Amino acid sequence: MPVKRSRLSHLRVLLAIPLVIGVVFLLSAFNVLRVSSPMSQAPESNLELLPAGTTLASPGKVVVLNFFASWCPPCRDEAPALRTVSNRIAGLDDVLMVGVIFQDDQSSANDYMSDYDLAYPAVADPGGDLARAFRVGGIPKTFVIDGAGRIVLAHFGAIRPEILLGAIEEARSH
Repeated sequence: MPVKRSRLSHLRVLLAIPLVIGVVFLLSAFNVLRVSSPMSQAPESNLELLPAGTTLASPGKVVVLNFFASWCPPCRDEAPALRTVSNRIAGLDDVLMVGVIFQDDQSSANDYMSDYDLAYPAVADPGGDLARAFRVGGIPKTFVIDGAGRIVLAHFGAIRPEILLGAIEEARSH
């Protein structure tokens, strides 16, 4: 009898592993899991890509980077949320929101920004240096960086306005 129980226990464990992996995958696919690297330092990168000489560690300035492409369905899904956030932070001098074009051409990205009425700047990353520095393997991916250059949020997938606004407020409070 003990041998049968042992085999039954092993069988249960073997059946549970794919179930757990499936649940984690579904939670991450529906953005229930927040992927973040709280307070890790933003990477050194080609800062010329950012507008107006802004750096990723501008004292007192929060930088929101959103990696996107016009061909990306989840990017299109999150565009209304980004527009909402952009409109809410429009009057804040200490927050800069920037779209980073990921594996897309400038013309298509400009059309996307216009189609979704996104008023913040979109910068090209032609060699993918910024994407590599931030370890962006898929999009959309959004980062919130505080004035000391620390990453407050790294979110993979379509982001909800309340998550992004909360991270911006957290970054502003540092």
